[in-house]
Amino acid sequence: FGKAFIADPAFAGKVLAGQIDEIVPCTSCCQGCYDELWMYKPITCLLNPRVGRPAPAQGAATVKKRVLVIGGGPAGGEAALPYFARRLRQRGVEVRTGMPFTPEILDACRPDVAILAIGAEFTMPAVPGADLPHVLSPLEAIGGAKETGKYVVIWTCGRECPWTCQKRTAPLPDDVAGLQISETRACAAGYAATDAAEALAARGKIVTVITERPTLVPGMGLTTRGNLLKRYYQRNIKVSGGVKVREIRPEGLLLEKEGMAFLFYADTVVASLALKPRNGLEEALRGRVAEVYRVGDCSAIGNALTAIHSAYDLAQRI
Repeated sequence: FGKAFIADPAFAGKVLAGQIDEIVPCTSCCQGCYDELWMYKPITCLLNPRVGRPAPAQGAATVKKRVLVIGGGPAGGEAALPYFARRLRQRGVEVRTGMPFTPEILDACRPDVAILAIGAEFTMPAVPGADLPHVLSPLEAIGGAKETGKYVVIWTCGRECPWTCQKRTAPLPDDVAGLQISETRACAAGYAATDAAEALAARGKIVTVITERPTLVPGMGLTTRGNLLKRYYQRNIKVSGGVKVREIRPEGLLLEKEGMAFLFYADTVVASLALKPRNGLEEALRGRVAEVYRVGDCSAIGNALTAIHSAYDLAQRI
């Protein structure tokens, strides 16, 4: 119940009033609460950006604006969770799914503000065999757009990833013992890799996760990592760090670890590596909409917590 009250301070009142559907649901991600707590940092919450963060300097907006949000992920409105989809309808937000953005939409909507929340794209390093048909993105693997074989290798956290999720430290303010706070933050590619591994293992696949980093998703918080590895052990998901991919072949991957090259069999490779922000729509909006903003991964690579918080902060400003 502690985490439930962090996500929604009105939790008890809504229960007593029978307003169960109105409760902001704690997803038990632990990214803002426990993971921050063990790093000696003030807690926050993925779903409640007001927790542990400064209040906006300005008051409520005095001018109503017509806002067009392009994108439906965490930053675009968390439309994937039932609570947010319902709240969007209750607040009179018109949601159109399954339709690509075209300039004609601007003529129909005539927005004062356009918010780009179109996310990022997975990128692939220049490795021989990266274009082979059995190389999938995590979205293709999880969503079932492409069928996977029995033996699956998840490839993540390569050295070329620009996201710096390594541990960083800083002095703990006002602490006489000289303690240090730690700063770690895993990106969407890391979480996509770990999610894909669990999803495929649940379908009966034999899954191995390889990473060029010393550990799996080094920016993942202690609570999240501990629970994840317990589930991996139960589902026989194997993890190997310090592995470099030299080549992808039809029968598997040519790998290198500690200076030794070897062939590892796999009939499916899921590559969840560096992400690149999507930026193709901004030019189509400039000059036609007075205010254009970016939030989430199309602004700066992060994860669901950073995406929702950036969207919340933007909403306060406009």
